Amino acid sequence: MNSKLLHLAESALIDPKRFTCLIPAAGRGTRLKFDRPKILYPINGRPILHHLIDRFRPYCTHFIIIASQEGHVEIAREFAKLKQPVSHEITIQAEPNGMADAIWQARDMIDSDFTAILWGDQICLRDETVRHTLALHQSDSNNLISMPTALKENPYIHIQRSPSGGIERVLQAREGEISAAEGENDCGFFAFRTSALFDVLDRLRNSEVARGAQTGEQNFLQLFPEFEKLHGKVHVLCIADEEETLGVNTAEEAKMAESILQRRADKNEKRKLRVVLFSGGRGAATLSDAFAQHPQIELFILLNAYDDGLSTGRLRCFIPGFLGPSDVRKNVARLISSTESSACALKYFLEYRLPDPTGYEDAVNLLSNIYQRELPLLPQKFWDELGNISLRQSQYIDAQIKTFLAFCKNRAEDGIRFNFSDCSLGNLVLAGAFLRSDHNFNDAVSDFSAAMKPMARVVNITEGEPYVLVGLKADGSILKSEAEVVSPQDAMTIDDIFLLENYLTPNEVDEVKTLNMEGKRKYLTQLARTPQLSDEARSILENADLIIYCPGTQHSSLFPSYLTAGLGEAIVKNKASEKIFIANIHKDHEIQSETTNSLVEKFIRYMSRKGEIRIEPSDAVTRFFFQEISSNTHESADEKSYLEFHPEKFAFSHKQLLIVDWELGSGVHSGNRVLDETISIVNEQAKVKLQVQPYMVSVIVPVLNEERTLERVLTDLNLLNFQPYGLAKEIIVVDGGSTDRSIEIAETNSHVRLLRMEGKAHGRGSALRLGAKNAKGNIIAFFPSDNEYEPRDLLALVDTCRQGDSRAVFGSRSIKCLDIPGRIKEIYRGKTIPYLISKFGGMLLSILCLVLFNRFVTDPLTGIKVFDRRLWEELDLQADGVELETEIIVRLAKHQTYILEMPVNYRPRLKTEGKKITVWDGIKSLLYLIKAQFFSK
Repeated sequence: MNSKLLHLAESALIDPKRFTCLIPAAGRGTRLKFDRPKILYPINGRPILHHLIDRFRPYCTHFIIIASQEGHVEIAREFAKLKQPVSHEITIQAEPNGMADAIWQARDMIDSDFTAILWGDQICLRDETVRHTLALHQSDSNNLISMPTALKENPYIHIQRSPSGGIERVLQAREGEISAAEGENDCGFFAFRTSALFDVLDRLRNSEVARGAQTGEQNFLQLFPEFEKLHGKVHVLCIADEEETLGVNTAEEAKMAESILQRRADKNEKRKLRVVLFSGGRGAATLSDAFAQHPQIELFILLNAYDDGLSTGRLRCFIPGFLGPSDVRKNVARLISSTESSACALKYFLEYRLPDPTGYEDAVNLLSNIYQRELPLLPQKFWDELGNISLRQSQYIDAQIKTFLAFCKNRAEDGIRFNFSDCSLGNLVLAGAFLRSDHNFNDAVSDFSAAMKPMARVVNITEGEPYVLVGLKADGSILKSEAEVVSPQDAMTIDDIFLLENYLTPNEVDEVKTLNMEGKRKYLTQLARTPQLSDEARSILENADLIIYCPGTQHSSLFPSYLTAGLGEAIVKNKASEKIFIANIHKDHEIQSETTNSLVEKFIRYMSRKGEIRIEPSDAVTRFFFQEISSNTHESADEKSYLEFHPEKFAFSHKQLLIVDWELGSGVHSGNRVLDETISIVNEQAKVKLQVQPYMVSVIVPVLNEERTLERVLTDLNLLNFQPYGLAKEIIVVDGGSTDRSIEIAETNSHVRLLRMEGKAHGRGSALRLGAKNAKGNIIAFFPSDNEYEPRDLLALVDTCRQGDSRAVFGSRSIKCLDIPGRIKEIYRGKTIPYLISKFGGMLLSILCLVLFNRFVTDPLTGIKVFDRRLWEELDLQADGVELETEIIVRLAKHQTYILEMPVNYRPRLKTEGKKITVWDGIKSLLYLIKAQFFSK
């Protein structure tokens, strides 16, 4: 398969409505010693039929089975057992006259453009082989056949190619035609143009061309050279591996198939998780960034293009039928990988805005010669970046801009000149793509995206109707455009939104003003239009594993999308998908008087197209992610800016609700935190086992009157650099009621989050639990504030946890220490009893951990520990004091989690220097171990 065809196959999205899957399955399992239709033979506990349906379900709307007279009833019963039913028909081949005859039986049953034919025992096809073949076949209506092949020793089928690479002959071992030791074998899977398929069969199935030399049957494969004569395209793609050619005919082959499928399952060789984000421009930027970078996720960004502000609005007015390009450009530019200088330069170019003002002649002169000469109108940095863009993408950009300039020239002849001031260059490129795509906005988006190569597929939801957005506020005032909907405004709620064919004229605006509220709603409803869901968006939604309704400008970026006809139906049809609604954190211009509750209510209303269709809310959304607002975590913020949530008025089950602190910055979600929670949900559902992506370490620092050491500790922690490990960092100080300057020191460090403990529980355990509860990272590290440990030792512990070597890592003071008694003596300054208790108490703790819980821990009370956050939450710890340290060991033992100890440096301080751990703390820890083993339930 050449690189161009491979690119087509990888970038295309298959439309299942264009494919019918036809499976000849009239054979019995005689050689398998199976007295039923062979397609029902169990492989790894499931009939072959179920495996085949699962493989082709994402790509074909309808299935047709060609069964024998005696086998069709049993096959029908197996269809009834499918957990996810599929549209299907079963027809009968009365006599076993060969594959051409079997396929001919379906001649009046297929009305799709294409037919995927699959032998009923080809169970080892890989998803990528199927997907690439069908995508390539769909890419051009002139394609007659597309079929994957593999080189194989002792082939059962051998395709002889012509000098041009086409099919010259198809030789079959069963007809005694193959003598070669190696040949190009098919995989029992073929994509056809339906009309061509049955035209050839109609003319030649009974001819000598089709008749087998030894079997006398109507062979199908022997007809393939005839398709070359139809002057369409025939693709023979050597893209499969040998095991994909395996057909299940004998018990030995069945065992081989089971082994192949099991090996793939063991390697987690499954398709990527298909994730859909309903998005706008930048409202979901952190989410799309996080999801796009996960190697096991295939990301789709669905958006509407009704934006019409500033230069975007000028472009829409200038080019008839054009939609707003800005959200498309923003998403594509943001999702271009930044690993290479050429990609960084491309992002810079797409987002670059021409100066304000820029004269028409200056702009035309600049853009006409942008790759020929540098002009002083733009800074030197621009020209440097332009030179770094790859040749192919430079050529694409140049072609689109020249197309746009030619359009400008034509309009200028009519006296209409475009205002280039403050216009994004990426928008001009997309405008050129629109003009070159015969004014088809969706084709332009697809073309633009394919050229820019973002890490996700950006798709316009609708068929591209150039509608405009209008809003009606609760006081009866009209928001005449999308720009007004998102602009600063009073706090009156937006009562409703409408999509119109054209902007309201001044006369229409005056007429609306004279009407009462109900009259205004009725007037705008009569003018309103309903966009249609694009086939591409429908296919994405119906086959998604996860659908996320992102935060953003609700009345512009999101609610208008949900008004699309067919969208709600496609989402409801996808019963298997998780659907998550993520509420805004802060109030935006257009939701100043909204609550989280009211946004959910509006979401359901618009998803049902204002009641036009009936949607069960549980079919549209399965989970809710809402922001936690507490005085502890947000005491310095203006709480009026946070979107309020009233749980007592929430109509959904609270089991569907997750309320945590999602905030990364001011009103911005932590995309990685959302991804982390989503991975947990997906892994519970066992759809695709996603790898957890560590993204941030939260360092918890418990403090109680540590003014002498806290500044130094916080400074050293702030200097720690986790970026080489791909981790961000946050430092959380948890104060347990300090009466010295500790709180003041923490507050003056801008890089620190300060939490203050409330209530009576002010011990070390409750401090650590409070800090972990409010941590935003998915790696949690505990570090004391007493300057007894070296902060740099955290790097090795965190990296070990990040790599997954251990989910619980303790920093041990004992492993490196050669004179433990000497250190203890130094601490207690000759006091014999405290010295003996501390020396042998520590040993006793370690021994008890081993005897009672089969865990030998050299340093149970170490103050430096690192945990995977998910593990920490599963432990469900309760202790408030120092005994939390032994509770951790007990819970880890019961959780059957290995504790990895790594050496750390330690310099003990004396009691006179503020040391707070006492003999009594050690005794309480010992008692906890005994209680946990003998007295806990």
